[in-house]
Formats: sequence, C-alpha cells, structure tokens
Amino acid sequence: MKKLWLGMVVLFVGALVACASDESDDPVLESETGSEAVSVSEAVVEDAVYVAVYVSDTYTVAFVEAEALIGTWSSQFDEEYLLIFDADGTGVRGYVIEDIDYFLEELAEGIGGQDLLEDAFEEFGGRDEFVAFLLTGMVESFEWEVSEDVLHVELEFFNEEWQVSIEGDVLTIESLQIPDVSYRYTRR
Repeated sequence: MKKLWLGMVVLFVGALVACASDESDDPVLESETGSEAVSVSEAVVEDAVYVAVYVSDTYTVAFVEAEALIGTWSSQFDEEYLLIFDADGTGVRGYVIEDIDYFLEELAEGIGGQDLLEDAFEEFGGRDEFVAFLLTGMVESFEWEVSEDVLHVELEFFNEEWQVSIEGDVLTIESLQIPDVSYRYTRR
C-alpha cells in the first residue's frame, strides 16, 4: 500500500513539473466530489486531503474535505469502537456508549439485578460517578483539523498525523508517524 501511494505521489509531482514547463499539455483534474474539472496548474487545495490517481493524461483527485469527516464512524475491526468527528474540531474515539440507560440495564442484568447496580451507585457516590468510572480509559477526547493535506489529531499527551481517504462510506486512515499502521471505519 505504501509503495502504491508513493508511486501515485511521484506521478502527481511529475505531472506538476511537466505542467510548469508547458501549459498547453496541462493534464486535467477530475474531482470525484462533484466540483468541476480543472487543470493541474489551476488547482488549489486548501484544508483538504486528496489522493491522485494517474489514468492516461488525466489525474482523478478525490478530495476529502474536513467536512466529509464530520460524523460517527465505526471500526471495521470492532463495530463497538467509534471514531466521532464533531464540526467544532473536537472528537472522541473509543468504546463510546451511546445509550447509557440501555447499557446500565444490560449491566444490571449481567451482574444479577438492579439492587447490585444501585449498591455500586452508592459506593461511587452516585449514578453519574459510577458511569464516569466505567468509562475511564474507554474513550479519548481529541481536537482535530485538516491542514496541508493531513489529518492532525491532538490528544492529551501527544499528537497524531494521518493520511485520509474516503471511498463511499468507508474511511481509511494511515499513520504518517508509524509505518504500516492503518484503520478502516464505516460511516454510521
């Protein structure tokens, strides 16, 4: 995958160099997001992640605007693991419990009844405190932005950088910091 990506980047850069020397033979960029085709020399990409694929004298560019990431994505490895991008540039990833009441009902049934669950609430100082304890380590909050064609994720103790692509309802993120680390998510 890394070699394929590198090959596409080399081809794309080669086309840009060729375009700089001869405007008349300028290849065309055809956007898969519905915007009109433009020549390589006319293309300006800001706050977007893109993939360029060489086909004859044409480059197909799939732009992933930051807005395309907004929403909830479930891991293809484990559907319970979610990646949530909010429009305000914040997000959450991990085992997000979307319906706390349902979760607590299932937990009560699993541990032998509502009385034991009520005892746990008392032990932790209340229902909300008990839920917070259960969720510790299950989710990570982060801030995110797309700049210079990279998804930047700012966590509490470190930052991550990801190459992003979206094909249909499938999001693929590939680490730019750790070789061969990639994840796939499906839009919910």
